[in-house]
Parts: sequence; C-alpha cells; structure tokens
Amino acid sequence: MENSLKKQYDQKYDLRNKDFSLSFMASKLTAKEKFRLWIKTLLSSIRIFPEILKTIDKIIEIQATTISFMTDVYNSSCSTFSQAEQIIDLSERKQSVLNIYLMLQSILKNTEEDDHEFLEKKFLDRLSINELAEEYGVSTRTIYRRTERILDSICKRCMLKNWSLKFIESQVKGETWLTQKYKRTVYEYIKSAGLV
Repeated sequence: MENSLKKQYDQKYDLRNKDFSLSFMASKLTAKEKFRLWIKTLLSSIRIFPEILKTIDKIIEIQATTISFMTDVYNSSCSTFSQAEQIIDLSERKQSVLNIYLMLQSILKNTEEDDHEFLEKKFLDRLSINELAEEYGVSTRTIYRRTERILDSICKRCMLKNWSLKFIESQVKGETWLTQKYKRTVYEYIKSAGLV
C-alpha cells in the first residue's frame, strides 16, 4: 500500500515538474517562434471557424427572441438591458472571430496553388503526415519539410503585411479555446525539439 501511494506521489510530482519545465521553456521562445506557432495554431483551427460563427449567430438569435418575448410579456427593462448587453458582447465576439477567419482566408488565398492544395489537405481535410506522404508518394520527412517551408513562407508574408505577434495576440484576445490550442501547439513544439 505504501509503495502505491509513493508511486502516485512521484507521478504527481513528475507531472508538476514537467508542466513547470514546459511553461518555463515556453516563456523562453523567441517572438519569431511564438508568431510561427500562432500561425500554425490558427491554420489548424481554420475548419471550425464557420461552425463557431454559425453557433454565435444562433445564440444571438435566441437571445434576441428572448428579449422580444420578455419585453412583450413582462416589460422588464432591467432584464432586457442585460440581455441586450449580452447580444452586443456576442456580436463583438463574432466580429473578432470573423476577423481572424478572414485573415486566415487571406493567408490561404495568397499561397501558391500547390501549397494551397497541400494546406487544405493538411488543415481542412486534416490528413495525417502518413496520409499526406502516401498521397504525394514521398516520405513523411519530405511532408514535414514541406510543411515547415510553407509555414516559413506564410510567416514572411504575414510580416510584410505588418501582422506581428502583438497583432495576432490582439486578434485572438478573449478566445480562450484558441489560447488553449496555442499552448498545446507550443508544448508539442517544445517536446519535438527536445527542449524538455
């Protein structure tokens, strides 16, 4: 019994230590690395943006209907004001999400045709490295290098448009789901680079 408890304690301690190491290493990344990881995160999220936009529209529609009903039945101005504020907040959030989505569409639109097709297969169709290698008849290493080359090219074009790390972070501010996805991308990068 004591061994089991000690093992659990050791595992918990190792996980805490590992999380601390990952957080520490993430804080040491350069702005260029962070920017690149944000671009990768956003591209890997592009396929869910239309669904998020539709969901926000549905919520706004439901809340607007609720306001209309409440105004007619209860004539409660305080509650109606609160509901209206929520709709305004959701509308602003929708605009923010739409801006990010349009930015990503612009990135895809400005890639070369072959690269555009590759990005669609990787990020929209979500083909794995192995599936891409099989489809293109190349090694997984070649697919990995091509992905890295395309990401480098995209980052350079984004910088030319003055899309800095600060700009990207300001665009995603408040989108917790994107921030969490970015953190996972950072941790995967740190692990794959052997920094931890």
